[in-house]
Amino acid sequence: TNKDEMIPGGVKRDVRLQAQLEKEIAALQKIPSNASCADCAATRTVRFVSVTLGTFICNRCYGIHRAIGAHVTRGKCVGLDAWTPAEVELLRSMGNARAKELFEASVPPSVVRPGPDSSDKEVEKWIRAKYEHRVYVPCNPAPACAPTPELPLTDPTGRITINLDCLGGKSEGLQSPRKSKYEGERSPHKVQIS
Repeated sequence: TNKDEMIPGGVKRDVRLQAQLEKEIAALQKIPSNASCADCAATRTVRFVSVTLGTFICNRCYGIHRAIGAHVTRGKCVGLDAWTPAEVELLRSMGNARAKELFEASVPPSVVRPGPDSSDKEVEKWIRAKYEHRVYVPCNPAPACAPTPELPLTDPTGRITINLDCLGGKSEGLQSPRKSKYEGERSPHKVQIS
């Protein structure tokens, strides 16, 4: 066993591992769907990721994600922050295309997605509806989120859980993804990937 794996921050200190993970993130960032922001489609400043949602985002949307809070989304800067293998695996398994399939699955035609020129307020409203309130997540999201055989989703414990509370477009009685009433059990509103 590598000594760095046993101490806190060992992954961060493993220079070879970090170089490998950064190289993989750079390759993932070049995938066309990941080259533009998952939330506003901006292409110039996509140098951040949400390590909890598995998406590539721009500078402005990164600021909005930070304002929403780490209980919903936690961001990192490409080329600046240290990475864990589980974070990179989530980016590989999810990415902007799969995240769109999941978090925008039931967007009504009347809802206009924000663009790079949209106001900060419009983009924040979209991001909060999409991730914090999960308004557009279907009640049975498993097919959009299930890992493919070539893209298994794992963490150091061998399991990642993505909580998908189905809210049916209602914001009444919202719960944080970490405080779900379904915590620890299988339900149609929570996907456990093992």
